[in-house]
Amino acid sequence: MPDDRVQDSYNCLGLEPNSDLSAVEKAYRQLKALYSEEVLATYGLFDNEERARLLEEIKAAYRQLNAAGGVLGLPQAPCTVFASEPMPPLDDSTPPAAYLRLARENRGMTLQEIARQTKIGTRYLAMIEDESYATLPAPVYLRGFVLDFARTLGVPFPEEVSRRYLDLCREALEEQS
Repeated sequence: MPDDRVQDSYNCLGLEPNSDLSAVEKAYRQLKALYSEEVLATYGLFDNEERARLLEEIKAAYRQLNAAGGVLGLPQAPCTVFASEPMPPLDDSTPPAAYLRLARENRGMTLQEIARQTKIGTRYLAMIEDESYATLPAPVYLRGFVLDFARTLGVPFPEEVSRRYLDLCREALEEQS
């Protein structure tokens, strides 16, 4: 049975006691995003000091539950490549852009989080997901962007995702010419 600190951490993240680490990770990412400064839904509700205090409580709860994972016998996983269910490999029927969006949403990550980890601008990540081929950078850059995006999401065979994305991009640009 978890101690009071662990129970308080579950409550802070809005989780049932003994939720697995995938639920902990997802709740943490969602709450962190909800209380960030960029979110208009909570912007007027809290001043900067209160927002910082709430974010610190959320981080502390996450750290407590993540550390307790080993004690409670829950599976451990790295935070940057984590999902409740592993993504299947990209199949022929799914466009790579839709696959990347699905993988990102499955992990509860925002484009801003991906941008911070990859150092790729959020507008480029959004253009990749939206298949805005005409406005994307040159293929040499795009290949690296898609590869980093896929690796950060932890999808299987990120090189294949990047290759297929570039193939579709070239085809779309040739059709427009």
